[in-house]
Amino acid sequence: MEYIDLRKLKSGELKQVRRQVVRLKQMGKAGKEIEELTGVRQSRASEIWTAYKREGDKALEPKKHGFQKGTHLLLTPEEQAEIRETIVTRRPEEFGIPGSLWTLKKVCAYVWKRYYPRTRI
Repeated sequence: MEYIDLRKLKSGELKQVRRQVVRLKQMGKAGKEIEELTGVRQSRASEIWTAYKREGDKALEPKKHGFQKGTHLLLTPEEQAEIRETIVTRRPEEFGIPGSLWTLKKVCAYVWKRYYPRTRI
């Protein structure tokens, strides 16, 4: 039997497979039958069913993974605004950074110099 790797499915496909597992379970199908019909391992089908019983249709929706936006920022919004203002109104050479135009590398050098003076890269 070839099993489906649920991690590789797109969100719509994943939701459809989960819905199919729930529908088969509601029809009274056993774990082995669901495995044969869907290609989802019995243990995973059981997890889907348990989550569905606990959360309802919400459990069929794929969860978002990774960092939430804004949770791993090192600088405060005020510091970020100050950096933007500096880049717009001043030149790198005013801060001892060679050149007259801002580049990503120069902005990084400015940020490290301004906010992390004791830290070495």
